[in-house]
Amino acid sequence: SEYARFTTTCLSCGTRDQTADCRKLLGELEEASKRASVKQAEHVFRRLHAARCDVDARHYNCVMSATARHGNLDATEAWFQRAADDGVEPTLLMFTSVITAAAKVGGLEAAERWFGRLLSVHKPNLASFTALIQAAASR
Repeated sequence: SEYARFTTTCLSCGTRDQTADCRKLLGELEEASKRASVKQAEHVFRRLHAARCDVDARHYNCVMSATARHGNLDATEAWFQRAADDGVEPTLLMFTSVITAAAKVGGLEAAERWFGRLLSVHKPNLASFTALIQAAASR
């Protein structure tokens, strides 16, 4: 099938191995995220989707991390919602990205609200606590 050319599944353990094209795109997405290049991260994400690569929480979080670094809370929340709408289980990193975005804009109430949501599904880590403290300190 057309899908088979993008991934192969290990018969013994069921894990999928992305093709070189998908791995290359993931590398580009991670690089865009590190540079906080929102437009590039969103562009590469669309290419991943178009190539029918397996898209999971880490891909969404790369875009969310880029938007969070710019303090764009609305965009970070929108990407969180898009992931949820696509059936992606929210990870600790995804919640932390939203809390970080809230901290960048001094949104203590938003950070507290998202931290509360995080607590309902995950155990917080140092990064999530730090983001919440940064939100309180930026007030």
